[in-house]
Amino acid sequence: MVSDMKKTIAALCAVTLSACAWNANAAVQVLDFDDLAKEGSGRDYIAGPTFEYGGFSFTSAYSESPHFLIWQQDAVENADQGGGTFAHRWDRFPMTISRTNGALFDLVSFDFADIVNSGARSTNQLALTYGDGRTEYFSATSDGLAGLETLHLNRTGLKSISIAAFSREWWQIDNFTVSSSAAVPEPATWAMMIMGFGGIGATLRRRRTMALA
Repeated sequence: MVSDMKKTIAALCAVTLSACAWNANAAVQVLDFDDLAKEGSGRDYIAGPTFEYGGFSFTSAYSESPHFLIWQQDAVENADQGGGTFAHRWDRFPMTISRTNGALFDLVSFDFADIVNSGARSTNQLALTYGDGRTEYFSATSDGLAGLETLHLNRTGLKSISIAAFSREWWQIDNFTVSSSAAVPEPATWAMMIMGFGGIGATLRRRRTMALA
């Protein structure tokens, strides 16, 4: 009997922990743009003003097309040789990145380099807009070395991020790393958690009653 109760408690614990882990299963997504980069040493343009990729919308605030640029895999300007990077073609006009379905997201980091990968120091203005309506502004400057560097942000609950280059200081970006923003569990998840905890409690009470009898 004791063995059966232990098995029952173990099973209920497994169900409850599975329900509690609803947020731990949120996958990290990395937009690496590699599939957009063709073979060659030139460049390709993408018309806008909105380009959708990997469940995200990249929207240019400028009216003239083409709006975006992809360096080809072997271009010397490509900071991710053999792969791909993504760039907005217009300075002083922001490029806004948001989920295509409007959902919030957590932004972990992204890589960046000056537009021609020359090691020039370039500064961009960032605006992070949160789901509650707040907007956080700051600027970031590249380190003056060729190749990609990583900007660690670790911001949660974002609605969008806008990136605007100072005069002729464009960035190319890569490895845009996000995860789903923490959300309230669905009713079915709450029900499973409550049933699991309730079942454990009932089993423990029954075990104590039987021990006292």
